[in-house]
Amino acid sequence: MAEQAQGAAHNGFSAILKSWGDLNTAWIAIGSELTRYSVHLFNNTAAALKQVAFASTPEDMVGIQSEYANTMYYDHLAELSKLCQMCVRVAEQGREAEAEDSLPGRAILMRLVNLK
Repeated sequence: MAEQAQGAAHNGFSAILKSWGDLNTAWIAIGSELTRYSVHLFNNTAAALKQVAFASTPEDMVGIQSEYANTMYYDHLAELSKLCQMCVRVAEQGREAEAEDSLPGRAILMRLVNLK
C-alpha cells in the first residue's frame, strides 16, 4: 500500500508540474503578444504624430487624427479579440486536464487522508 501511495503521489506531483508548465507557457505567449502589440501601437502613434507635425492645414491634421483614431479603434478590437481567444484556450486546456483526471492514483491518495 505504501508503494502505491508513493507512486500515486509521484504521478500526481508530475501531473501538477506538467499543468503548471503548460499554464506558464500560455502566460508567456500572452505576455509576448502584449509586447508585440505595444510595439505596434507605439510605432503607429509615432507615425501619426509625425504626419500631424508635418501637416500643412488644420483640415489635414483633423483628417490624420480621424484616420488614426479609426485605425486604433479597429486595432484595439482585433487585439482584444485575440487576447480573449488566448485566455479561453488556456481555460479550456485547464478544463480538459481536469476532465482527464490529471492526477493518476488520486483515489488512493484520497483514501489515505480520509477525504473520499
